[in-house]
Amino acid sequence: MRVRDFFQQRVDNVGMNKHSNRCMWACAALVFAAATWLGGPAEARPSPPPTTLRGVMVELQDVYLRLAQALFYDDYASMERLAKEVEAHPMPPGLVVAIKARLGSRFPGFERADEETHAAAAELARRAAAKDPAGSAKALGRLAQSCVACHAQYRPALRALADRSY
Repeated sequence: MRVRDFFQQRVDNVGMNKHSNRCMWACAALVFAAATWLGGPAEARPSPPPTTLRGVMVELQDVYLRLAQALFYDDYASMERLAKEVEAHPMPPGLVVAIKARLGSRFPGFERADEETHAAAAELARRAAAKDPAGSAKALGRLAQSCVACHAQYRPALRALADRSY
């Protein structure tokens, strides 16, 4: 079976329209490009320590890529487990203090963005538990949107903290 046929079958099974079909292909291309650009599986590259901001983000990125793969394979148990990992991901207390100091009055907005990410992950876990393919895909998209929105707003200000251990 060709890759396109495999994905088309998944699209047909959940009854997506042409717009959703294009979105599904765009997401698949994005995941493939990210995996290729990142140089392959996580085991092939050294991970920064989880006590750094970069380490926390790399761990979340790896979980996100595994979530996308689980969605493509209809692996709802893995999707639910991985979404709960995102929902409960730890943040070193010293890192939170450093982020708060760096952002100052913008910190409450950062907290709201983080809460949105946790809420999106919780929704994905619920949809996966219900074995809802269309709902899971939509929730995964919401999770990606929350990550990208936070990065767009706060990454430049926090770049200086990326590799410091806390």
